[in-house]
Amino acid sequence: MIHFYHGLIGDHRHFAQVVARLENGVGRCHAPDIPFLDQDYSDAVEDLRDTGLRPTVRVGNSIGCALAVALAGDDDQLILTAPPFDYSRGMVPLRKAFVRQWIKGLYVQHGAIKGEAALLQHAMAQVHGLLESRAQIKRLRQYKSAAQSFWGDPRLVDLQDRITFVIGDADDTTPTARFLQTVKRRLPRAKVEVWANCGHAVPLDAPDRLAALIRHRSIGLPGRQSQPFALSA
Repeated sequence: MIHFYHGLIGDHRHFAQVVARLENGVGRCHAPDIPFLDQDYSDAVEDLRDTGLRPTVRVGNSIGCALAVALAGDDDQLILTAPPFDYSRGMVPLRKAFVRQWIKGLYVQHGAIKGEAALLQHAMAQVHGLLESRAQIKRLRQYKSAAQSFWGDPRLVDLQDRITFVIGDADDTTPTARFLQTVKRRLPRAKVEVWANCGHAVPLDAPDRLAALIRHRSIGLPGRQSQPFALSA
């Protein structure tokens, strides 16, 4: 079983092209829609806890990386794409006039992503929903706090041998040199890959490379080549 966790702005479709490239040989793929707008972070973690086949590969994007770490078993492989890092950059804008430009800045393969228009409209609706009330803005700040505490999670140290970070060279929230220095200092046994022509939305910008990495990390896991492919929404 391969588990996917999307970011604050997104849904299972962010991983659809990755999953489509995993149809043979890696077992089932589970990519749930995570209702960030409707629940607190702690509730999201509890709702996603699974008792399925172990070990597994968990793939997170953005705040989804924090979920992947929180849910990981001791022998799971973790692929953490565009993890929370520099929150002086890239935060959700609090003015609707800037939302579309901000969303388009999350990825670089403009015009080359399947279903891009629908993904863009859905993301805009999500951000507008976050800005509708003080209660939603309070929830947004709660998720920001959870993201900022990501690097202080002691499980990162325990899991570092099985962590692969992926950052895009066009993602302003993960400045390459500083990110590499941080991982080297805090998690020296973790792996880091820096992908060219890739922004914050790694699954959208680089589905081929991400699928290949998942295949590599899933070698030897129970269920490989024995379960049918499935995408769970």
